[in-house]
Amino acid sequence: MMHGQQTYAIVLSTGDEVSTCLSAFAEEAGLQAASFKAIGAFREARSAFFDWEASGCIPIEVDEQVEVASLTGDVATGPDGKPALHIHTVLGRRDGSAVA
Repeated sequence: MMHGQQTYAIVLSTGDEVSTCLSAFAEEAGLQAASFKAIGAFREARSAFFDWEASGCIPIEVDEQVEVASLTGDVATGPDGKPALHIHTVLGRRDGSAVA
């Protein structure tokens, strides 16, 4: 059993799906609580906005290459005992606008 803070560098390849790769890493590493941050680029992305009134997520599809200005989140143990991700991201478009 490891104690204290650990730092990992994870490099994804073109076409890798971020949440799938992070979930797999968290499970393989036995992470129960962690935080992460990343930068990079996506050729497309699917995100969501949580609508409190509807108690659900509104999907946001990004069908263009974007710069990952910020990607932060955490890993916690889900109800099923497996790592669960919570991710926030800000994506920069070519015209300088952002999607978050």
